Amino acid sequence: MENGEIVEREGWLIRPPGNAYDGFNMNLHGIGPQDTERAPGFGEVWDLAMGLLEGKRLWAHSAAFDMSVLRHSAAGDSYELPSPVGYGCTYMIAKTTWPNRWSYSLDTLANDLGISLNHHDPVSDAEAAAHLLLLATDARCVPDPGSLIASCGHRPGIVHTDLSYDRYSTRPAPAGSGSRPRPADLGPLGDIASTGPLRDKKIVFTGTMSLVRRDAEAAAERVGAMVTGSVTRFTDYLVVGQTNLAVVGQDGLSGKARRAAELAANGSGIEIIDEATFRELLTTD
Repeated sequence: MENGEIVEREGWLIRPPGNAYDGFNMNLHGIGPQDTERAPGFGEVWDLAMGLLEGKRLWAHSAAFDMSVLRHSAAGDSYELPSPVGYGCTYMIAKTTWPNRWSYSLDTLANDLGISLNHHDPVSDAEAAAHLLLLATDARCVPDPGSLIASCGHRPGIVHTDLSYDRYSTRPAPAGSGSRPRPADLGPLGDIASTGPLRDKKIVFTGTMSLVRRDAEAAAERVGAMVTGSVTRFTDYLVVGQTNLAVVGQDGLSGKARRAAELAANGSGIEIIDEATFRELLTTD
C-alpha cells in the first residue's frame, strides 16, 4: 500500500523444510507437498518480500501469530532476517476502533464491513486486511494508516533478526524503555505471556484446531484463564476451530457457537475468536 491505496499484490509458495506438511493444515488451505516440491525456501522468498517492504511497515491480522511464524520459518531455514521489520496488527486496531463486537475474526469483519474475501487464500486475506486498515483510518479520522497505531494508544511491534522480538502492544511504550527480554520459547505455541488479556477470563473451546485441545487448555490456564466445557452468560471467549459439517446445523455452527452467538446478540459480552486470535491473546502482555 502507498498513500492509502493498494498498488501491488504478490503471493508466493514456500517449500517447508523437507517439504513436510501437517494434514490439518493441508485440509485448511489446500496446499500440499505436490504444490511446493520445486518452490523456493523461506529465505529466497523473504529476500523478494523485503524489496517490497523496504521503508514500510508490515501489517497482519492477529499479527503476533503471523510474526511468530515468520521468525520460526526463518530459523527453520537457517536464515537471518537482514534487518528488523516494524509491524502492526489489524485485529488490535479493529478491536479498539469498533469496540463491543461479538467477533473480530477477519472473515466476520470482512462480511460485516462489505470487504470481499476468499478466506485462507493468502493474497485475499492480505487484501482484506488492507481494506480493513483503510476503513479504520477513516473511522478514526487520521491522515493515513501509519498514524493508526498511535491513535489507538498502541505501540508497534518489531520482528528482529533472531527469535527475540518486541511484541506489538496495546499499551504506549513507557518513557525510556528499551526492548523487552526474550521469554522462554514454547515451540508451536510461540512465546506465552505471564500476564495479559486472558487473565481471569472464562474460555470455552469448540471444533478442531492445529493445537491438541489439552495443550490449548493448558496454555490458557497458564496465563490465568479458566477453561470450562459449556458456554454460559459468564463466558468471555469461545475459541472456534474447524467444525465437522456433517454434525453441525445448516448454519454451519456447532451447538456452542450457536449458543455464543445468541448470547452475544443479547449483549452478554462474549467474544467468538479463532485459533489465530487465541494465540495472539496468549502472547500479548
